[in-house]
Amino acid sequence: MRRRWKSRPRKSIAVVGDSFTFGNGAPAEDRLTDLLNKACAGHDCEVLNFGTPGNATPDNTHTLEDVVLGTDPDFVLLAWFTNDPEATAPPDRPPHFLPLLPWPLIESDLYGRSALFALLKIRWSDVQLLFVRRDPYVEYMRKRFEDANGSDARQADAELRKFIQTCKDHHVGVGI
Repeated sequence: MRRRWKSRPRKSIAVVGDSFTFGNGAPAEDRLTDLLNKACAGHDCEVLNFGTPGNATPDNTHTLEDVVLGTDPDFVLLAWFTNDPEATAPPDRPPHFLPLLPWPLIESDLYGRSALFALLKIRWSDVQLLFVRRDPYVEYMRKRFEDANGSDARQADAELRKFIQTCKDHHVGVGI
């Protein structure tokens, strides 16, 4: 049985995902969740952002279980991106792009804190694609997941099904 907060007459939509959901590099008013919240204005509905940079599907399930369900949402939207099945990265995983800075920790920190740096990093990726014309990360992901019966694809499918089942077990609507 779901508990209802008496002080909350609104419906709530919890959006779970990675840095795209979080809104890395975007002004708050341009984030997916803020745009959805604006669209819901006047419909007695609120949209909550539970995006966490770097999350993959298993991480999103942990966020759902550990944080989101405690807010008693009416609906959960999993903002799932093409790299989200990659819960584990084998040692042969190629970099998606060459780093902008030679210091990974500083680059990661700046990417999470600075919209300007996030935009620079995106543009740096665009420049690399102009010269390489082929993304080794895309090829790597294709090899890992194109066979629906392969172990990586089956594991990714199981993780996604776990997220969905967790929502169902708590009688919360879910969309992806």
